[in-house]
Amino acid sequence: MAEQRVDSNKASNAGNRFRPICSICNGSERRFKAGRRVDRATCSKCRTTEIFHNESQSDAAADSSQYWEKNGTDAFNTALFARRVTQANQFLDKFKDQLDLGSLDAKYMVDYGCGLGAMVAAAQQTGLLIFGSDVSLPVEETAESQSWRNGRFIQLDHPWQQTDDRIQNAKCVFLLDVLEHHRTPSELIDGFKGADCFVIKVPNARGPLSVLASRMFNLSESLYGRLALVGDVAPHLWFFTSNGLDQLMARSGFSPVGGLKLVEVGAEAGARARSSVLGGLAFKTLSVPGATLALLALIWSDAVFRVYWRSSVPLATWDVGV
Repeated sequence: MAEQRVDSNKASNAGNRFRPICSICNGSERRFKAGRRVDRATCSKCRTTEIFHNESQSDAAADSSQYWEKNGTDAFNTALFARRVTQANQFLDKFKDQLDLGSLDAKYMVDYGCGLGAMVAAAQQTGLLIFGSDVSLPVEETAESQSWRNGRFIQLDHPWQQTDDRIQNAKCVFLLDVLEHHRTPSELIDGFKGADCFVIKVPNARGPLSVLASRMFNLSESLYGRLALVGDVAPHLWFFTSNGLDQLMARSGFSPVGGLKLVEVGAEAGARARSSVLGGLAFKTLSVPGATLALLALIWSDAVFRVYWRSSVPLATWDVGV
């Protein structure tokens, strides 16, 4: 389908569902592209893409406890947890000293939407005081993913609950693969009243897979649909850029103080190919392109990983670059 421009001076024929103003950066023009399973609107200013799913279950406010029943196979959990542990250790190698030198007033941290708890497990091993929170945990966890809990898990009564005192009082909030599931990300950020620091990872709208999927969109929505988690209990509603994420956080009073290039998927791609039409062959056929993506991620990653600090709070110990 032909691409249309949606700006603040013209009525969009896409309907009220597609706002002309970008809610991430307040840009006044977005490009709209309609598809069979997903529609998307990309801001011309910050390049962030908002995704609209054309299937009935299209909001992460659905019961997230269904997620692990649908996707939590042993192979998937093991591969995902291993990748997340690797990412957590990369983060801690670079930022642990900053988190541990008093810049957070010795207050604790919360990994909101912690999933398998890889970050919590890794951070606890370094001595950091951190809690994990989520609606549910996997029905069948790996032994490693079970080890971190020990009273450090905050059970949410419903998706996006932020009323628990331990969440409200956390000085540092981790949002790893979470923000892209919320239709109004600024509301989620502003709901963490006590936070002076955010650690955020989101899918990169300008990453290699996202760019490839966008280029193929007119011919086939298959890859884009997989990246957007079409049909999932908690699909992706946003693909961010570093610029877009920075502008979103600036609106809430936060500035970037660090970042990382992370490998989002590697040779384990086959194990993480949920519902792959290749079945068991996916383990072998996807390992090579997965390993290629891992090498490419050193300079061009499918994930945006940023650390933010509240601009009004003095910053003494952060000396790592963005």
